[in-house]
Amino acid sequence: FDYQEKNQFWSHELNLVSTTEGPLSWIVGGYFYHQSYKQPVHTIEDPRQVQYQISPPFGVCLSGTGAAVAPTACPPGIGRRFDNRPAVDNKSYAFYGQVSYEFTPELTFTGGIRYSHDRKYGKESVRLLCFGLPSCLSGLPPELFAAPLDLTGVNTVVAGGSGGGIDVVPEGVEGGTIYDPATGFATRRYDTSWEAVTGTAKVEWTPDEDTLVYGSYAKGYRSGGFNIGIFTVLSFLPYSDKETVDPFELGVKKNWGPTLQTNLAQYYYDYTNLQIP
Repeated sequence: FDYQEKNQFWSHELNLVSTTEGPLSWIVGGYFYHQSYKQPVHTIEDPRQVQYQISPPFGVCLSGTGAAVAPTACPPGIGRRFDNRPAVDNKSYAFYGQVSYEFTPELTFTGGIRYSHDRKYGKESVRLLCFGLPSCLSGLPPELFAAPLDLTGVNTVVAGGSGGGIDVVPEGVEGGTIYDPATGFATRRYDTSWEAVTGTAKVEWTPDEDTLVYGSYAKGYRSGGFNIGIFTVLSFLPYSDKETVDPFELGVKKNWGPTLQTNLAQYYYDYTNLQIP
């Protein structure tokens, strides 16, 4: 395999922070992020394997998109068994604010809130050929074929039709799978977004200069994404949902003289839509 990652991104953040003395302190800000990510992966061409350069006489080759998809003659191969070309952009922005207030010199409360919005969009193109078992035809003979088998248009292998079948468009997919009769590639576009309002609340108590007791709660958020790229060959389930977590924490930090400190904490994390590949 020839495996590449082409990644570029930039971000901006603007914060306004209080500078006056007193029991109240605050910060407000905004954030913007843009990433362009490409991950082309293909098998290495072997000039001795000339079968991958001819027009596959077997398999299902298609032309068009959606309801207009129709069978067509398979175009010549490009010397590769597998060629996958995902390219996705990510645009994210957020606005947030946080305040802290000292009710007494020993007791401080902190609260914050944040709005996050993430959009990911792009496309993925793939062509998949097969020349031998066990990766073709579920292991049926012959072990080697007289010519490659084109699997790009086989909907049980590559999500096709309107996206994941004849009439089903999976979540996160924009439109149907597009088949190019000139190149044999199947292409699918992705576009979706996620958003969340999150925040935090924390109480700190310092009865003396060597002791800190605290309790906190927060709402965490991670944007969704696309399960695409190498080995997915236009996945039937490309969409991953956003993930949230509610973490609770209680703790104490204590100095016992100049050389010893004790840190104790208890955590509880409550996940929703935990995304595990």
